[in-house]
Amino acid sequence: MLKTIRINECKVNNSYNLVTHKRIGEILLEADLITVPQIKVALEDQTHNPHLMLGEILALRGWLLEKTADFFASNWPKLLEQDRKKQLGWYLQESGLLEASDIDRILAEQRRIDSKFGAIAVLNGYIKKSTLDFFLMYLYPQEFKLPDTRTRHKNQGKKKLSLLNTSKVVSELNLYSNHHSDDDRFLVKWID
Repeated sequence: MLKTIRINECKVNNSYNLVTHKRIGEILLEADLITVPQIKVALEDQTHNPHLMLGEILALRGWLLEKTADFFASNWPKLLEQDRKKQLGWYLQESGLLEASDIDRILAEQRRIDSKFGAIAVLNGYIKKSTLDFFLMYLYPQEFKLPDTRTRHKNQGKKKLSLLNTSKVVSELNLYSNHHSDDDRFLVKWID
């Protein structure tokens, strides 16, 4: 049976824990597992069916697996409080985002190309990058790092040039294509 409850979610901010209250819909949105329009429809459905929980409605509409709703409603708060974390694949399987066969394929690819589990899962379309970031940020905050970003102003000043050091991403992507240049170490992007 699906449970949708208000939970305490632990966020790690520098060296102390900040506990905030988030509802299941907020968590699923932050994990990029559902969209705002889907939440609005589900909440509207809930006004007509008050006996149904939000997670149940999302699952009935086919927007989310029942297992995923249960995981975030019941297990997520407890998992965040645990000091000892399991491997990422375990959480993704428990949440219903990956099947055992998906994990086996990712692990085989990981042995072959020596890359991170999450990067392979994203590159092969099993999960979204934003969903991976959500899991990493909350479960492994000490290891979760934003990209190395350096910003400098162009000589005339109106536009900024942002250089994102993407050598790791580029090298992983180049495993899927056969051309590589040393100049690919930086992605140059104009920001207005």
